[in-house]
Amino acid sequence: MARTRFGQRWMLALVVLFALAVSRSASAADKFSFGVMSDTQWKANIDGKNPNTVAVGIIGQLNQEFIRGGVKFVIQVGDLTDNGSAAAMQTRADAAQALYVAGVGFFPLRGNHESSGAAALQFQTLYPQSQGTGDHLAGATGFTSPMQTLAGLSYAFDYGNARFVLLDQFTRTDGTNYLGSSNNNVVDQLPWIGPPAVTRSCSGTRDSSPRTTPIRSLARTLPRTPTPRTRSSPASSEMTCVITSAVTITCTTARSC
Repeated sequence: MARTRFGQRWMLALVVLFALAVSRSASAADKFSFGVMSDTQWKANIDGKNPNTVAVGIIGQLNQEFIRGGVKFVIQVGDLTDNGSAAAMQTRADAAQALYVAGVGFFPLRGNHESSGAAALQFQTLYPQSQGTGDHLAGATGFTSPMQTLAGLSYAFDYGNARFVLLDQFTRTDGTNYLGSSNNNVVDQLPWIGPPAVTRSCSGTRDSSPRTTPIRSLARTLPRTPTPRTRSSPASSEMTCVITSAVTITCTTARSC
């Protein structure tokens, strides 16, 4: 029984959310869904399904649910591993292969369990799609990052009518933190988090003052089971989702060009 409760507790940490974005035309053919998961860290490999502090067995089950659900891509909001070692980082990256084979993208963020500069450098190598390169973009375009030491760590991309902004708050590839502390690491990203990151291109230019309306803010009160949930945006609007490793997603709509 104790083992069952332990497993349930960790399953609750592996949050899965299906969200629906609707393009400007709002036609059924233009709708798409994406998956969100978090905290695939694990302590003990008692049953052989959790090597290198990564919950590979559960990841495999979730991957199949995402594939069956027809999502276009999956975002992981941090804590890819428990110990952040090179072996653990590689194991987590390998566990995404089933998504790639099915044509589903995977766009992760680091969490505090892989917060080192070494992990930052390895992350860039393991997930080139976060810099807009490689074979696993899954139709995503328009990749940007705030600076070279956060290239592919903090990043934004477009899919359909939506702009996704993922914020990394940990030690950078050069081993530094802003003003000497990881507590400050979002501060110097603020200029990028504004219009350069969150505003989609309109006829080759960027609208510096989009009109926005909050759609949803999701915290740790997410559902216990991976029940699909949907949210539709107005037909003439665009959506921007800002995502952090605190398992928080905030989406807004802006009037289209």
